[in-house]
Amino acid sequence: MICIQDPKQYRLRRNEVNPFFTPQSMRQHENLVFEEVHKLISRLEQPSNTTKPVKLSREIGQVLVSCFCYQLLSILSSIILK
Repeated sequence: MICIQDPKQYRLRRNEVNPFFTPQSMRQHENLVFEEVHKLISRLEQPSNTTKPVKLSREIGQVLVSCFCYQLLSILSSIILK
């Protein structure tokens, strides 16, 4: 996790990533989100040799990172191909 202390710097960084999280942008990647969620569900349904609880925050974080990286790569490739 990245923490930015300076409010001005935070706003600049946040403004850079805001386009990734608009409703329209999320709808464009809805299939990817569903695919990643189904992968997570499949992993959770597999038998386990342990009785330890699954850390869902980590698992959900991996889903979000996968979706974010895919979206970022899509945007970068569209910029490069212009």
